[in-house]
Amino acid sequence: MGKKEEEDTLERLEMIARKMNDTLGTHTRSVFGRYPILFSLLVVFGFVAVSEGVKGIIETVPLFYNHPWYMLIAGLVVLIVTGTLYKKLEE
Repeated sequence: MGKKEEEDTLERLEMIARKMNDTLGTHTRSVFGRYPILFSLLVVFGFVAVSEGVKGIIETVPLFYNHPWYMLIAGLVVLIVTGTLYKKLEE
């Protein structure tokens, strides 16, 4: 098989793949587009599960459980540090 024949074969394969993508692209939608309520409920469930899990873990730490102000200050420090880090990494 010569180099010219290999290039023609590759071009044909690329053309077929392009046509398939164009044809199938008009008929397919994302899974989220097809099932928006299901994915919205899954996202809400995931968020609530993580939130309740973190809450349960924090309640086992006596320092935070007995002194909620410390937990508020720790949360604010984490937000400030992550915000500052985000700004530095964005540059």
